[in-house]
Amino acid sequence: MGLAAWIVSACALVAQGEPEDPLAAFGADLAQAREDYAATLESNARLLLEGRMKDATAALQDVVPRERRTAAHAFLLGNVLFDMEPEVAMGLHEEAYAKAPGIGLVAFEWAVELHRAGRIAEAERIYGFLMKDDALTATHSVVAALRAECLLRLDRAREALASWRKVDLTSREMTSRVEEAACWIHHGESPFARRDALLAGVDAGDVEAAEELILLDLDFARDWWNGGIHVEYLEADVERMRAKLPADDARVREAFEFVRLRRERERDFGERLRNPKAPPASDETRQRLTALGLIGDAARLPASPRLTGEWMRLLVDAQLVEAPGLLERFEAALTARGEAGDVVALETLAALVAMTDESRLPAIDRLGLERTDSPRFAGSLLQAKVETIRSDDPDLAVALSKFPDDPRITRFAAVAAQNSGEPAAKPVAAHVAASFRRPFSAGQMDSLFNLLEKELGSK
Repeated sequence: MGLAAWIVSACALVAQGEPEDPLAAFGADLAQAREDYAATLESNARLLLEGRMKDATAALQDVVPRERRTAAHAFLLGNVLFDMEPEVAMGLHEEAYAKAPGIGLVAFEWAVELHRAGRIAEAERIYGFLMKDDALTATHSVVAALRAECLLRLDRAREALASWRKVDLTSREMTSRVEEAACWIHHGESPFARRDALLAGVDAGDVEAAEELILLDLDFARDWWNGGIHVEYLEADVERMRAKLPADDARVREAFEFVRLRRERERDFGERLRNPKAPPASDETRQRLTALGLIGDAARLPASPRLTGEWMRLLVDAQLVEAPGLLERFEAALTARGEAGDVVALETLAALVAMTDESRLPAIDRLGLERTDSPRFAGSLLQAKVETIRSDDPDLAVALSKFPDDPRITRFAAVAAQNSGEPAAKPVAAHVAASFRRPFSAGQMDSLFNLLEKELGSK
């Protein structure tokens, strides 16, 4: 995560004081801790490749026994494990805070842990204290932004607005740090941890776990902005699948062919930059996919419910099929799957309908709202009536009950209050808070706080 980069610069900053200065002493300890863990961090790459995350964590913890671990050791190790082992990282940051509560950087990391764990009031108190720490002036914008979110969740909207106003929006570096800090807290499960769990499923012969692992490796999202294919993991994981899964299973054969075709399209990317019309798939590819029953006169839906939508997009991209033809052939089957609660089938159906006849989308969206836990359908259904939606709209009530913290839904509650001529400060505040949970730009967030200020002023 981005915390590691912060620590490098923090080491230099905190080590500049006088030798007897606790901050300078912590900086020296931090530099030593980095040196102590360096070799193991490098050797752990092999363990992570093999999906042995627990072993990698244990190796790091064994470098310095707990009884000899300084606050700096616990602090740095907590940052290293923040993504991969959240529970372990939280324990380490708590340990560091107990040993060095007066070090601002340590207190900040503990507040972030509390924030991520949903202990909002505790996190807010520490953020408030840190805003008075002159040693952390360079990070006050980040602290102020995170505190603003906490205050919103504590129903203290005016204080939240005042805290947000302390964010330096003139510095692109600082606004980037604000955006990154929100990602630390709300990004969700680490891709490393998820891969580790899915590899265990592959080892047990779970084909669905293998499909999920393929999708993960093809878009290994380390944060809100940096994803894409992780070639080393994908190649290693596919080899592991070949050793663990039955080669004659239809879903397994389709999964391997999916990887092959996706990689082929990735390699064609440079050509597509020069020529917007993607090059068609080769005759060899057509023959393989026809033999699998995925294209041609006898084409059927993919055997894998999880990969169905991905296959449809890939086949259209490779110019092997056209969307209208897919809809005509598979609408009934996709609808049947959707009625049984298959979210991927409904998302696939909605995508195909959107390319052919958008007027049919509301019916699919309603089915998705009723049968699945995906906010995509609720958002689309509400968007279709955004100009007239009112606070008593039954679809809005259902959506808010299912997705109370999803900004794609909370924004409609704010719009509905405004459309209804009702006080909108509360739903706007809820929407601003929810907006911290998904990728945002500081400029967009500032616009939301401006709206909140307007609503608070008109209260």
